[in-house]
Amino acid sequence: EHCGYEDNWPTCDHNGLWINANNAILESCVLRHNFMGLVAYYCSNLSMRGCVLENNSEEGLYACHCSYLALANCTFRDNGHCGLMAAYCSYISLSNCSLRSNDQDGFYAWVCSYISLSNCSTGSNSYYGFDAAHCYNMTVTNCSFSDNGQMGLYAYNCSAATFSLCTFQG
Repeated sequence: EHCGYEDNWPTCDHNGLWINANNAILESCVLRHNFMGLVAYYCSNLSMRGCVLENNSEEGLYACHCSYLALANCTFRDNGHCGLMAAYCSYISLSNCSLRSNDQDGFYAWVCSYISLSNCSTGSNSYYGFDAAHCYNMTVTNCSFSDNGQMGLYAYNCSAATFSLCTFQG
């Protein structure tokens, strides 16, 4: 709780925090000025509440082969690539999160399943607010997408997707 991981670039492996364990909980943490703020690799039951991932050279959070990611009240901003990138993950839940001003996407999901976004906002990302490719079973509810460079929401080759009560501007 109340952790910080900053300025770990270009030392060591260039990443901020690396998690390869189950049942990790991060609360009110700040991960900034790293190559990647947080790398979660082959983990399960990662919970993040009230964390800020900002000004990292690449992703704020990169999750690969993870399941049951619960992110609430987190901010992903001003990262060099994506605020959040998930690949081959399942059961991803974002609630009340802000994904803004990232150099590419706010949230990019690649070959993921059971994704839920509720009450989240994206804006001023250079490409997309939420970009999903080859994903299955997505629910996006009461989210706002504003002034993203190409599109607020882009779903490519996805199935079983539900979008409701969302707003799009710009």
